[in-house]
Amino acid sequence: MHLLSARPGGHVDDDGRGVVRVAQKPGEIVVLSAADTTLALLADAVDALPADHPGVRLANLMWLRQPASVDLYVDDVLRHARVVVIDHLGSPGDWDYLVERAVSVARAQGQWLALFSGDFGEDRQLLVRSTAPVDDCRLLWRCLRDGGPEHARRFFALIGHAAFGRGVRPLTPEPLPAALPYTPPDATPWPTPLADAPVTLLVFYRAHLQSGNTKAFDAMLAALAHAGLRPMALAVDSLKNPASLALLQKTVASQSVAVVLNATGFAISALATPGAGDDETPVFDAHTGDALVLQLITAGCGHEQWQADPHGLTPRDLAMQVVLPEVDGRIATRAISFKGVAARCERAQIDVVRYQPEPRRMAFVAELARRWCALRAKPNAGKRLALILANYPNDDARLANGVGLDTPASTVRILYALRAAGYLVHDLPPDGDALIAALAKGVTNDLDGNDDRPAFQSLALADYMAAFARLPQESQAAVNALWGPPERDPMMR
Repeated sequence: MHLLSARPGGHVDDDGRGVVRVAQKPGEIVVLSAADTTLALLADAVDALPADHPGVRLANLMWLRQPASVDLYVDDVLRHARVVVIDHLGSPGDWDYLVERAVSVARAQGQWLALFSGDFGEDRQLLVRSTAPVDDCRLLWRCLRDGGPEHARRFFALIGHAAFGRGVRPLTPEPLPAALPYTPPDATPWPTPLADAPVTLLVFYRAHLQSGNTKAFDAMLAALAHAGLRPMALAVDSLKNPASLALLQKTVASQSVAVVLNATGFAISALATPGAGDDETPVFDAHTGDALVLQLITAGCGHEQWQADPHGLTPRDLAMQVVLPEVDGRIATRAISFKGVAARCERAQIDVVRYQPEPRRMAFVAELARRWCALRAKPNAGKRLALILANYPNDDARLANGVGLDTPASTVRILYALRAAGYLVHDLPPDGDALIAALAKGVTNDLDGNDDRPAFQSLALADYMAAFARLPQESQAAVNALWGPPERDPMMR
């Protein structure tokens, strides 16, 4: 068995791939959630509980992905509790072994067990497996979904009343707005933008606002301001919520937003366009007009893990924040923050994990947004575009190859569409065959034929050597070992 030695309730960076033993002591109340924002919100509430309140333990479901991890946690902590709450995030099959063990222990020992969905849709299959009354489970669910310090206090007040006979039953929380404008608590250090500075809109999950996890977004807004842009922000529960989309659309239109920086994940289903038959309009196009959408990445791992992993981001982050957003036509940027321990809640025996901003990477994204704004304002005739086609080895038969696609014909259509839109496109081929013939006149991956073909690009030796000198020493050595020093190559003179 692979056993990781974790700090008591600490942040584990292996994404649940190994077996983790969470070093917590038993407590009368155990709350499990996969959302660091929820755990941070509850940790703040635990610190404010009366001294005589039953002991609380908070733990991340991500630590319990392996059955062996579940067994260890049940033996060490869960079976000793009087109350167990599982904020279940994911598909019905996720955490199935944990749910099975929790239900078995609760029924055998008479525990007060509340199971409910970790998102905004009610899951009746979880509710009926709870030993706590369904109405109590629903109230706890509403407290966590609506979020905020007051709802976190009601969360523990309901548990105290229902399971321990303490106090009175709290009222059902008033629902919070699905989306709301956000202003950092202290934006005074920002430079004053020029009157005509492009407006940029940062969109992030409302859960971060509710849990106080806004440090990274405050820093991103400041970086945009220092890049000469005029930043704004919206906190949304989900861009699949019509109310959130309506506020997004209203803000983009009323403020003439030039670029949207989106920090929400997943892809968004397209909207049917009235009167357009089966045609659909991508959600961002329908609600942001011609404003460009850049995808921000808030890494779900720590900075050290990101640096050590040859892939950088975890598979989950790549899927949710890179691959799926590309379905909506969003342009990926780079990770602007990483998870890190911000504080320690001793009463709940957990490290509070929040996003830690990366200023240099934020400055890069802010400059990228500024340049996109400048490009957006430039006439099409002044823009330079490149269409990049596949050039597989080892012969020209695979130029612009795409399985099941007529890539050359599509490329020609794109070129004519660009010319119609005002781009300076000259000498257009009449069809795909003519395009491939033109491309094959120059250097390709057909190495045997390249000696007789002209290279339509060149670089002066001095310029090449200057660029070569900027490479790391190990890269220079690798190139020299493979090809020899460039100054000895007669083709470089």
